Amino acid sequence: MTPNHIRFWRQKRGWTLQQLAEAAGTTKAQVDKLERGSRRLTVDWMVRLAKPLGCDPRALMLADGGGQGAAREVKIPVALYRRLEKCAAAAEKAVDELVVEAVKKFLK
Repeated sequence: MTPNHIRFWRQKRGWTLQQLAEAAGTTKAQVDKLERGSRRLTVDWMVRLAKPLGCDPRALMLADGGGQGAAREVKIPVALYRRLEKCAAAAEKAVDELVVEAVKKFLK
């Protein structure tokens, strides 16, 4: 079970578990399990939650720094980090393509 910083980002946005769940297209129970660490926070989950939270997916892999409110990075395997970067890049590309399509339709 790896510590994460989902609760920090959710509360920073002023959202309830239910609001984050709806924004991420999942259930309140799933978000609660991810936040508490009782469900594994995969790269796919990090990307899925980071988008509505408005943060970089890697920011969700932070742990509380000794209870002082400071955050420190959790060391993650290089392969996982690279996969996360690829997912983030693919998500950015998909959003860019959607924007281009919307502009094309608007200009028709």
